Amino acid sequence: MGIPGKPMLVSLGIFIGLIFFGVNMSLMNFNRVVAPEHPLCLVDWQAGEGMVEILLLGESLRLPLDDDLPREARERACYLLRQGRIEAAEWLDLLRQKAREMRIKRGQVP
Repeated sequence: MGIPGKPMLVSLGIFIGLIFFGVNMSLMNFNRVVAPEHPLCLVDWQAGEGMVEILLLGESLRLPLDDDLPREARERACYLLRQGRIEAAEWLDLLRQKAREMRIKRGQVP
């Protein structure tokens, strides 16, 4: 499977735009006809004291804000960076070996 062409990407963009337009129209009609006293919104979020509340089509999710999160995120990022460097070094070594084997086959010994 190759890289998607421009017509496919344009079609996908139009399709996603139409879906969001339809959802927005449905929300407007719902808010006008069904429940004008409690209007729904597509997405809303509010940050409070130690909590973040995310509202998605009337459903709410409350997440605690942890003070240790930045430290944990930094440690995780450092770990992933180390692992990435190790994997990249292994791939580079493999490529060097293959390049050397190809030079030997051609008679170009370094």
